[in-house]
Formats: sequence, C-alpha cells, structure tokens
Amino acid sequence: MSLNVLTKQSSDNDFWKNLPAKLQVLSFANNKISELPEDLAKESNTALQNISLRGNQLTVLPPSITSFQGLNVLDISYNNIKSLPQDLGSLAHLTDLQASQNNLESFPFTTNTASSESNPFASLHRLDLDHNFLASLSPDVGLVSSLTYLSLSRNHLKELP
Repeated sequence: MSLNVLTKQSSDNDFWKNLPAKLQVLSFANNKISELPEDLAKESNTALQNISLRGNQLTVLPPSITSFQGLNVLDISYNNIKSLPQDLGSLAHLTDLQASQNNLESFPFTTNTASSESNPFASLHRLDLDHNFLASLSPDVGLVSSLTYLSLSRNHLKELP
C-alpha cells in the first residue's frame, strides 16, 4: 500500500481492523505520517511479517506495535522517533530492526515482559541504529545473543560498554 500524502491513520476508521487476514507485508514508506493509532494492533492482523514506516514524520512508535507477534522486519528509519517501546524486545520473531536516521537517545536492550526477559530480541540478527543521538551503549547489548550485524555509525558514542 503506497499513499503519497497520508498524514495520519486515525483510530476512528476501520483500516487496522479490516486488514486482510493473510497480509504479510505492509509498507507506508516515504509518506508524511506523523502519528499512528495507540491501539494499532488491538484487533489487527497477526500474520504481518514486515512493516515499513520508513521515511515519515513519526515521533513515537506506539507500544501496541509489540502485538504483531509474527513480525520479522520492522523498518522505522528516517523518522523523528525519540524513544522505542520498552517491550520491543518481546517480538520473538523479529530478525531485522532498522531504526537509523531518528532521534533515539537510548535503545531498550531489555524488556519488561517476563517471557522474554531472559532473552530479549531472541531472533534479532540485524540492528541498524546509525545516525541517532546515542551517547552510550548499554552492556545489555550482549543479551542479544542472535545478533550478527550491529551498526552504530554517526551517533554520539564516547565509550564502549
């Protein structure tokens, strides 16, 4: 789905509730979306494997994004997101998280969800945090045991954990 001037997906409409049950890839890349509904995945498709919100004007990623438990790829690059939901690591099937070119000052390497607390981001292989405002890197990055690609270029890092 590609819309050129989509500015907001209102929770007043039925868009998220009426996604096709078998939809696996959803792209809203390169639009002007500034907000997502808080109840993004409340009654939504659980078959989604890939969501691209790349190149928008988002400042917040709603915690309900973690309801998409089948998610493999999440691309939120080129937005204005300042922080990520603390429970993002509970997405057990997430293999690729692209969050470059945002305003992130920290990254939630741990999670509040008991089931994945011992192994946050259990399947994450690729993490791109280039061009953010990270001043330090948590030692908890070592908890992401499946990580094979970590990119932290052009941040404000002064030391390593």
